Amino acid sequence: MLSDWDTRLRSWGYEPLFCSVDSKMGLDSLASVLRDQTTVIVGPSGVGKSSLINALRNKPNSQVEVDNWFDPVGLSDLSAIISSSL
Repeated sequence: MLSDWDTRLRSWGYEPLFCSVDSKMGLDSLASVLRDQTTVIVGPSGVGKSSLINALRNKPNSQVEVDNWFDPVGLSDLSAIISSSL
């Protein structure tokens, strides 16, 4: 099934990089591609955006896990700022 997606995305001019937070497949490659860039991760609720961000922030060979990046309070504050500027 991934090969079907790979073919389809390449035909549209994209260079797909498949990864999995659960199996850790492709996370090192993705981290390398995203290094030193500003990146926006978007998608519907529940698809794993926060899980992906947290997986990329945690060092793969480290025994110590970085605190969870997702901060609902911080996002609420950001939401309020965005709403007030509209």
